[in-house]
Amino acid sequence: MSMWLGKVEVISKLIASKQYKKAIALLRQNLQADQDNTWLRQQLADVLVLDGQKELAMAILARLADFFAQDGFHAKAIAIMKKMQRIDPTRTDLDEKLAAIMNEDVLQQRFLAALRRPDQTRFANLGNAPLTQTEAVPLPGPSPEPTPPVASAPPPVPPPTLATEPATPEEEALVIELFEFDQPSEERARYRGIGRSPLFSELADADLVALMQGLQLLSFEPGEIVVTEGEPGASLFVLASGQVRVFARDQSGHNRQVRTLDEGEFFGEISLVTGQPRTATVVAATPCDLLELHQSSLRAIGENHPQVPITIREFCDRRLGSSEEAAARDERSST
Repeated sequence: MSMWLGKVEVISKLIASKQYKKAIALLRQNLQADQDNTWLRQQLADVLVLDGQKELAMAILARLADFFAQDGFHAKAIAIMKKMQRIDPTRTDLDEKLAAIMNEDVLQQRFLAALRRPDQTRFANLGNAPLTQTEAVPLPGPSPEPTPPVASAPPPVPPPTLATEPATPEEEALVIELFEFDQPSEERARYRGIGRSPLFSELADADLVALMQGLQLLSFEPGEIVVTEGEPGASLFVLASGQVRVFARDQSGHNRQVRTLDEGEFFGEISLVTGQPRTATVVAATPCDLLELHQSSLRAIGENHPQVPITIREFCDRRLGSSEEAAARDERSST
């Protein structure tokens, strides 16, 4: 751990001193030894932008967004897409492409869940009556016409992606270097969807695109305050990456930690739905990317996509009424 932190510190110092090419070389060197490290890949893309190599950065980020969306890390994929749109504001097509990838993943998960259900819930009851003679044995008669050969099925449509073919030899070499060995693994399967936010899984493509366009990407460093208990608030936050600590004031006025939140979780739903002041203080425990949905954005989205605020409200109501949320609030009230 100390060795890893040392590398991060060296990279941070190179970036702070604007030695971008040295930082890029060091990041690529570390990626050769740790090819699955998505933090290093994102950091490399960020430094490439600072060095003016935006096309290379976009190539990396597009493949990372595909990776996260296909593995169910929807909030992380949206955060990366927002970074891509900061680099190139003309890429308004990314919202629709990412929505298609995310909903394809949701449909696949529902299909697999259906396969795991007992047979009687998946198939109609065919009954147990024995077959009659006419049902069991075909009657003699003229030979049927030969069945024409069935045309072969068209090839499957490839899944949507944000990534495109490399445009330059330099870009192609970098993509091969960073992504050539990306293959499904037991570890990826084990953690698939651990950062999945159900907030994004209940919307159709068009509604999901509208919601994503209303989200704002915010970044916080460890120790920075995201929201403060008692302050006005009218927005919800989805934790795309990192971890935050949640604090509540006890009877003596001191802040006490009541829980931590990880990737895919969200907070601030009370303020979004009711407009009431914040009920807790949230502090970044690690570097964090957050997606913020403001009440005004939700109202604007609802004008053309009325299902979005309805779904968000229903989801927040279920969250507030859940046993997990009740337990967390009981813990707060007892402090």
